[in-house]
Amino acid sequence: MRVFTVLSFALISLNGCIIYEDTYCRGEGCEPFDDDSDWDVDDDDDSAEDDTAEDDDGASGDPDIPDLTLGFFPSQAEQGETFLASITVTEGQQNLTAVSELRLYGPAELITWGARPGEITAAISVADDAELGEVDVVVVLDDGRAELLPAALTIFAAGSGNTADEWAESARDCE
Repeated sequence: MRVFTVLSFALISLNGCIIYEDTYCRGEGCEPFDDDSDWDVDDDDDSAEDDTAEDDDGASGDPDIPDLTLGFFPSQAEQGETFLASITVTEGQQNLTAVSELRLYGPAELITWGARPGEITAAISVADDAELGEVDVVVVLDDGRAELLPAALTIFAAGSGNTADEWAESARDCE
């Protein structure tokens, strides 16, 4: 019954899915990261400037793109578990309805997801025989930026006491 409730909530919150096709190709064989050319500087024009700027702390970055950090909760699940996850902005500002795609890389399957201005909710399933390990999450924004959440979720063995519910309960105890 609990799984049905979670899946029902996730399906109701689904707004739709937009599929974008990458039609711009660069480099040999159109591999997206094999071209080392500098897009921001025109070598023929001495007056061209690099668009990057130095921050107050000396770090280099694009001044038009603000820093963004996303949080993924819960950070653990067990084999055979289906649960509802939440992705929120922990640093910076971003309306999360501008998310066009959500991807999981690891032993977990994305069932469905939906976005509101302050949160992305996702129904995630872990197979009974899923490999133990970490899952990386990638959030793709409408403007083409992608935010990586490395090792956002760790998959444990069934019965280990590391369910998504256990994590949520321990997080509530800390408040």
